[in-house]
Amino acid sequence: MAGKNIILGLLLTDGYSDLRGAWRAPHVDPNNSADFGASVRYAQAAERGTFAPLLLPDFAAVQSGL
Repeated sequence: MAGKNIILGLLLTDGYSDLRGAWRAPHVDPNNSADFGASVRYAQAAERGTFAPLLLPDFAAVQSGL
């Protein structure tokens, strides 16, 4: 499909995007969900990758039972 563009976006719902259980991966810091700096680093990485938009929840929350 020549001439078509795809707009990629990043959703940061709980510090790990929307992938349940991502905090269990060996290379992921389990404290990222409460670390604002981690969200900033993810946003910067998304910007370098030309992602737009970056979606964040409009409330602070900690999910349990994951």
